[in-house]
Formats: sequence, C-alpha cells, structure tokens
Amino acid sequence: MFETHRKNVTTSDEQGANRRSAAREKLILRIGLLEQDGRPVFCLVRNISSVGVQVKPYSQVVEGSSISLRVGDENPIPGTVVWCRDGLVGIRFGQPLNPQALLRIGQKMAAHRRRNAPRVTTNLRGCLRTGGLRYSTTVCDLSMVGARLRIDDPVSFGDNTLIEVPGLPCLRVHVRWSDGAEHGVSFQTPLPMQILSNLLSR
Repeated sequence: MFETHRKNVTTSDEQGANRRSAAREKLILRIGLLEQDGRPVFCLVRNISSVGVQVKPYSQVVEGSSISLRVGDENPIPGTVVWCRDGLVGIRFGQPLNPQALLRIGQKMAAHRRRNAPRVTTNLRGCLRTGGLRYSTTVCDLSMVGARLRIDDPVSFGDNTLIEVPGLPCLRVHVRWSDGAEHGVSFQTPLPMQILSNLLSR
C-alpha cells in the first residue's frame, strides 16, 4: 500500500514543473519586432507562454522598460522587460495571451494575411536600377525579406532589378505589386538581421 501511495503523490515542485512545461510553447527562431520608446529592435522569438516570451534582441533593450512585440501581421503585444542576461531578454505580457496568436496558425489560414516578417517604417533614400536605367527611390518600409518603395518617375521593371541603399548590400529584388508610385518588392536573398538592425540603430 505504501508503494501505491507513493506513485500517486506529486510534490509541489513536480506540480510546478509540470505546469511550466504545459504552459510553455517552444518557438524557435521566429522573427519579431520590438518597439521601445518609439525605437524598433528586430529580434528572434524563442520560448513563449501565456504570460510572457523569451527573445534574442539585435540591439540594446532596457530592463524594466515598457515594450511591445509584433510578429508578422499580428497586432503589437504590450509588455514589460523583466530580465536581460546572456544576450536574451524576458518579456512579461500586460495580460494573458493565447500562445497560438504568436504561432500564427490562424494567420496562415487567412489569405489576406501574407507577411511572415514584421516591417518597420523607414524614410531611406536609395537608387533602383532596372532595364539599364537608374531611378531615385524612397524605401517607405523594410523587413528582412522585402520592402515598399516609392518612385516618383514612371518605371518599367526589367528582369534584373537592383536596389542600392547606403548601409545595405546591393539587393536583387522581385517586384510583387505596383500601385501608382508605390511598389512592393521581395529580396532574392534575405537581409541578415544584424545588418538591418545596425542600419535602423543609425
């Protein structure tokens, strides 16, 4: 009887460990965007639970500060930076969250929600080269995988289109849509997150 009783007993430590295990989702290398005091910081989302998340930021984050986290097309999630160590940051959400919202299962099923990587608003001046011609362009928003451009002159895109922006490598792009002077492009090779973060920090 003693042995049977021992098998059915769970200590408080074991119960706590079980609760933490059940509550935590493993979310490996999901691209996110932190916003702190109006400053964007790209990050990799690692572990997430209903009350918080662990991320690897690519610029400085201040412990104890208010912050928001955005993944893909999802709305920003407000929270507080509760710890910073070993290049990682822990964020506690302002209110409990369904972790599936950040896993974006619903978004993958919705045809009108397309972006996997969050974009940050910019006002970068650059040059677009296509069809043997050069056009002055403004990069209106930017992510690791694409951008929204404004080109005031009429442009006819050729097969080989390149964007040059100071602080970034020369980027070969594919035009996905055009709406008047604005054009959406995807990069043939994603931008390294550290290069993008360095550009935004300047």
